[in-house]
Formats: sequence, structure tokens, C-alpha cells
Amino acid sequence: MIKLNEATKTWEVSYAKRHPKTKIPVRAARKGIKSSAEAKRVYAELIVQVEDKLRKSVTPNWWDTVEKFCAHSKERGLQQKTIENYYLCLKAHTYEKWGIRLVDSITTLEIVNLVNDCTKNRSGSHKKSIAK
Repeated sequence: MIKLNEATKTWEVSYAKRHPKTKIPVRAARKGIKSSAEAKRVYAELIVQVEDKLRKSVTPNWWDTVEKFCAHSKERGLQQKTIENYYLCLKAHTYEKWGIRLVDSITTLEIVNLVNDCTKNRSGSHKKSIAK
């Protein structure tokens, strides 16, 4: 919604949307915008913000996924030492690059590049371990 506030002669912009599955509403708003053109730009920004909030509410980040993987591995009966090796390997090679990124934003090409970069001068067994 883009609306002119007659009292202050400024524009008020808001955008709201419900999540399609959880039905939780998400809203973003701005006040005090001086021109109609700027209000339209802000409206477009608010749409992007709301869509990001909706996506973040259901898509985990990389580090949360690693934590869940380790917990699930323990439930599956893997040895604690194996889980620690997986955890340390993932932390060493991926945490700085992908730590807070959403899982759906990590591309296949980024994964391939990471494996290639991490295994340039390594043994074959290390390459297999990283690829896993």
C-alpha cells in the first residue's frame, strides 16, 4: 500500500503477506517518504524484505543444517568419533564461507569449487572424505 499522509505531506508505504504454509503474516512499513517515486522504490524494497523474511522462516541456514546432521548421525548409530570427524571437517572447510547462508542459496558450482579448492594438494582418501 502506498498512501499520502495529508497532515504531514509525506508518503507511507507498507507491504504485508501471509506465509503460504504456516499462514503467519509478515509486514514491513516505512513512513516519512518525501516523493511518489521514492515511495514506489521503497515499496519494491519492502516486497523483497517480506519475501526474504518468509523464506528465512522455513529455510535453515548452513550451520543449523550441520548441527542437525550431526544429531541425526548420532541417532542413526554412527560412532562418536566418526561424527566428530564429519563435524570438524565441515567446520574447517565450510563454516567461514557458508555459516549463516541459507541452504537453498548454496549452488552446485560452489560445492564443486569448494571440494576442488580443499583437495588441491591432498591424498585420494582426503578427497573422498571431503566429497562425502
